[in-house]
Parts: sequence; structure tokens; C-alpha cells
Amino acid sequence: MIVHYHEAMAMVPQATPTRGHLSLDDHHRTAWRLFSQGATELQDGDPRPFLFRVQPHPSLPMDVYLIRSPMAFDGAKARSSLRSVDLSEGAELTLSWLHLPSRSRLLASPQQGRAAGKPRGQRYQPGIEEWPENCRDKIHRHGWAACGEIAVHRHGVFRLPGKGERLIGVAHCQARLRVTDPMLAAEAWLKGVSRKRGYGLGLLMPVTHGGDA
Repeated sequence: MIVHYHEAMAMVPQATPTRGHLSLDDHHRTAWRLFSQGATELQDGDPRPFLFRVQPHPSLPMDVYLIRSPMAFDGAKARSSLRSVDLSEGAELTLSWLHLPSRSRLLASPQQGRAAGKPRGQRYQPGIEEWPENCRDKIHRHGWAACGEIAVHRHGVFRLPGKGERLIGVAHCQARLRVTDPMLAAEAWLKGVSRKRGYGLGLLMPVTHGGDA
């Protein structure tokens, strides 16, 4: 199964952290500007038809943005090129991705849910020792199987947009993966594999011998 997509890279000056930690919303606003040239609405009505990932430049005070979309785009500093990837069943790729480790627990009382009698799950971040298993469980649900161990380390700590702007840890994951379900794997390639995908998480990036591509 060949999946076609559009991708571009752009460099921008590194954002300045506020209150000691960078907000994921800072990355989101920059990626949207690079993708859309400041447009607030796209023709197909999708509020955010793209994925992105941010990496610091190895020698310059710049951030490198990789942007991927199923549609062609010609944004500020980011003109896309058409690419393709073979995601047939059994295909193997060495990939890295950023993941927001999280688990869900049921609240003790139904009254704490959205409606009486319907308890909702409460999200929390597990300890770092649980991150490899959490990453493996997530990637398996998206049509991939890890061929070996998933190398996981802390990518950084960021302020999460929303009420309270709490701090969260983000995991960097890397593994040799095999496609088990081409349809799910293709969806993951275009839509990502982590929560908070709109904030630079979840994009599956091919890895070269020297590190992330």
C-alpha cells in the first residue's frame, strides 16, 4: 500500500520560553503560520489538516519544523513537495516520534463524571518507568508492531495549553516498526499517534543512520 503525502521543512528563530518552560501552544501557532500563511480557514473546512514536529538546529539558534499533510500547501517559508511511503503489510521502517504518555482512571464517584451514572476517565501521566510500555501500547493500536525494544527517553518538559497550563513530560520514542494493518498505519502516518497531535506530537519520522531524518 503506497501512501502519498506532502511535506516541507522550514527554519525559524527559536522561541523564548516563558516562566521557565516553552508552551506547546507556541509551537502550534508557528506551525499554523508556516502552513497557511496566516489563513484562519481552509477550503475543506478542516481546522488543522497537518502534522508537524519541531527540532532544534544542531548548530544555529533556530528551530526546524517538519510539516506533513495529505494536501499540497504553500505556506510562509514552507512549500510542500509530494512524497510517498510503502506501508504494505509486513513493511518495516525505523521511526521516531514524540509521545505524550498518559493513562486513564475512572473517577471514584459517578457524580464526578460529566453526568450522574456515567463516570468519565481522568487522564494522568504515569511515571517515567512506565513510558516504554505506554508508547508500545499506543503504537500497536495504530497498525504497527515493534520489532524489538522501543528506545524511550524524556524529550523535554512543556506547558500544556488549557486550564491551569500544567507542566507535562514529553517522550522521544524510536524503534524498528512493522506494519500489521496498512489502513491504520496509513492513518497514523497522516494523522499521528499521540494525544495533542496539534501541538507537535505524534508525527512518525523516518530515522537515518545519523539519527532522526
